[in-house]
Amino acid sequence: MAEHTAGATRGLVDSLNVFPVPDSDTGSNVWLTLRSAADALDLLPARADLSQAARAVADGAVRGARGNSGLLVSQALAAVADVAAEAPDPARLRPVELVHVYERMAATTWAAVSRPVTGTLLTVAHDAAAAARTSLEEAAASRPATIGLIASSAALGAQESVVETAGLGHGPVDAGGAALMLLLTSLTDAVESAALPEPDPGQDAGALPVPYTEVARQMLADLASGGVTHAGEDRLAAEDASQGEFEVMYLLEATASQARALRSRLEAIGDSVGVVGTPDALGVGLFQVHVHT
Repeated sequence: MAEHTAGATRGLVDSLNVFPVPDSDTGSNVWLTLRSAADALDLLPARADLSQAARAVADGAVRGARGNSGLLVSQALAAVADVAAEAPDPARLRPVELVHVYERMAATTWAAVSRPVTGTLLTVAHDAAAAARTSLEEAAASRPATIGLIASSAALGAQESVVETAGLGHGPVDAGGAALMLLLTSLTDAVESAALPEPDPGQDAGALPVPYTEVARQMLADLASGGVTHAGEDRLAAEDASQGEFEVMYLLEATASQARALRSRLEAIGDSVGVVGTPDALGVGLFQVHVHT
């Protein structure tokens, strides 16, 4: 579902792309990243459990990550795999573990970039995690915490966060933040649809709930066409936007310590540096390297 959403919205998200480089490819990069993740999922045996599926998705996303946004989306998917691997039941996540997924997404995406900038995908991830945590803590017997409740709370938190990126100089809204928000609404729609009974053939389509992703897509379209002013855009362009003429990406097989050392060296010669991967228990794995230089 996430790959389909990314494909359907790639043009819209591309049109929002101003930061860190106004090259109008954020939507395309996220779609290519998720397509690589979906391809990896297709290779799994039919009896694979959630933990195995999440790891395949994360590995596929890291291998196929495109651009800064794809790099961060792959890191968000790796967070799902990491939490699923630690869960007592490899076949399912409990509500508290889903909250841990969102919190791990927020922490690891922030740590993935050399110069974190607020009002971007990083802030959207943080706000989604905060909304999920609040939903869990406020659950009661009359409104128990469920996977659907946590997912929908995170999606709504992400939507509100994206709206608040307007006017920060990233464009009508931050394109990377919009892409992550659409990923989270797709997750919510998948969870919600799985919980719904089979529709009655004669049921009025208007009686069915409107998918979160459809609402989010319309919201982005309205913001993109609404003539939102970009207060502070000149300041952002001068201080935070990438000055690199070339975007360099490659895969590296290395240890985690080697990856950290490489990231430190790349920060001396470029910006928008990211080195992310899914190392094994021994700290060895495949890393996606990204730098504007």
